[in-house]
Amino acid sequence: MEKSTVRKEEKSDLKFFVKQILLFSSLLLLYFITGKISLQFAFLNPSATPIWFPTGIALAAFLIYGNKMWPAVFLGALLVNYTTAGNILTSLLIATGNTLEGLIGAYLINIFANGKKVFFSLRDIIKFIFIVILITTLSANIGVFTLIIGGLATWSNFLQLWITWWLGDLAGALMVTPFILFWLADHSLRSRERPVEALFILFALLSMGLFIFGGFVDSIVKQYPFEFLLIPIIPWVVFRFGRRETMSAIAVLSMLAISGTVKGYGPFTIGTPDESLLVLQIFMSVVTITALVLAVAVAERRKAEERLKYTLDSMIEGFQVVDFDWRYVYLNDPVVKQAKSTKEKLLGQTMMEAFPGIEKTEMFKRLKECMKNRTAHRMENRFDYPDGTSRWFQLRIEPVVEGLLILSIDITPEKEAEKMKTEFIYLASHELRTPLSVIKGFTSMINSGNYGVVSAKLKRPFELIAESTDRLVGRVNDILNISKIEADRLNFKSGRYSLDSLLNEVINDLKPVVKEAHKKIVLDKHEKIYVSVDKTVALEVIKKVIASAINFVDKKVINVSVKKQGRLAVVFINDSGVEIKKENSEEFFSKIEFLKSRPRGESPGVGLGLYIAKEFTRKMGGDVWFENNGNTFVFSLPIASK
Repeated sequence: MEKSTVRKEEKSDLKFFVKQILLFSSLLLLYFITGKISLQFAFLNPSATPIWFPTGIALAAFLIYGNKMWPAVFLGALLVNYTTAGNILTSLLIATGNTLEGLIGAYLINIFANGKKVFFSLRDIIKFIFIVILITTLSANIGVFTLIIGGLATWSNFLQLWITWWLGDLAGALMVTPFILFWLADHSLRSRERPVEALFILFALLSMGLFIFGGFVDSIVKQYPFEFLLIPIIPWVVFRFGRRETMSAIAVLSMLAISGTVKGYGPFTIGTPDESLLVLQIFMSVVTITALVLAVAVAERRKAEERLKYTLDSMIEGFQVVDFDWRYVYLNDPVVKQAKSTKEKLLGQTMMEAFPGIEKTEMFKRLKECMKNRTAHRMENRFDYPDGTSRWFQLRIEPVVEGLLILSIDITPEKEAEKMKTEFIYLASHELRTPLSVIKGFTSMINSGNYGVVSAKLKRPFELIAESTDRLVGRVNDILNISKIEADRLNFKSGRYSLDSLLNEVINDLKPVVKEAHKKIVLDKHEKIYVSVDKTVALEVIKKVIASAINFVDKKVINVSVKKQGRLAVVFINDSGVEIKKENSEEFFSKIEFLKSRPRGESPGVGLGLYIAKEFTRKMGGDVWFENNGNTFVFSLPIASK
């Protein structure tokens, strides 16, 4: 067992050793080959070139594999310089400078710029640029001073040599390092998604590059700034593809530009080959930095959009945005599921195209109001699908720059549970009516003397029982009415009735209540009006509204007046009494037993009366509300046609 473990460890160590040797050898060979290629452009001095690719390779190697790769870089730089010009001492010093350049650069990038992930944020890219400027300055100083002290160059050429060396290393770091890191770190290729467009961009890049640097129409190219025609291609690659493709486009463009400039073609051939390449490298460095910054900014935005999309798709609520033409511009996964459709079918379509007839719904009416007035709104809506099914949604509508944001959550289970509760309450209330009717009947018979004379001692208790039974029957009837409202069981039979007769009938019925309250109801004179209502329901509405007004009257006289307003007969019950605050007015029309805040701390609440009255009136085509800070109770009923 132990021997087997030892053998496995030995095999693992051997495999690691072989892997390291291959890695070292590959880096050394790559450094040597690219170094030799770069020195082919050394026109000013055999050891000073305006193009030095190994700087970018060394920096990328240290960032990816760590400082342990320094021997491969050092040996590669030593071999390149020793086989080119100078002696072993100058080659050792230049190799030391090249190695320190990469080591110090990688160290600073790891500390200050997120290491090998340096090109994944704009802040780190800016830090990378400053670090590269610093380390290439160090390499240029060591290299140029070595050449001059070693007798391989003169002081008269110091400045030109230093600029050549520095720009060569700087361009190598700016173009090669991100190219390598993107290809090793970013495994997504957007060009696979758009192969035809990718080939077209490559064709455009090659065509434009050959036109400018190929020498076919060199006399024309040198007269006009055609090099700027290359710039739009780079943003096209950035926005339509990824960072890999962007740096690859820069690499292709650089190869074409360098090849043409060395041959004397293109707009950058301004003097000696060295001067021409320096100008070219400045241009390409600017293009590279711009493309790099733009590519990372676009990548960051895409990541932010993906994170936002993930967040929105993870929501329970549906999230949709429609523009001012009612066209869907964004939909998250939950709202697509709620719509029983797909994003492909909905995006770009209008709400009316996606759901014919939606413009006739109450929901769309609210949406139009919110869109026009730029206001928010909350509502519950039953959405009917084309397949005949329906579900309930709670909607939150908010105005946004694009148009409207609509948040929706499916509340169908809650509605079904509420319906079951309403059904239960309806059945329970219905069952309560029978025993209450028996109690009320026998109590009335006892009080009337049907079972003999009631003693003075029992008379008042039986009267209290009768009064309490009447109140309880009223409450049960109210609960039944609410159950009917919520279960949509209101079936009204409309007829043509005189509004005066309805008002007088209610006023007569309320005489005992008015008398007990030591008050008086006065019906003002008005023209004869007929209304189209269910008589039983209308009497119930009028009774509940006037009774509620009596509850909140300070003065002895309650004035009832009637006016025509369009196709509605509006009844005003003006008591000029207790002021109902605006924030409390909604509570009067809610399903409550008492107001949370009673006026003056003495008046009781109105129970369920006004809620039922409002719902009944709306069902008949009217409404109930307050005016004059609540001092006037108002209700409307539809006028009957002649």
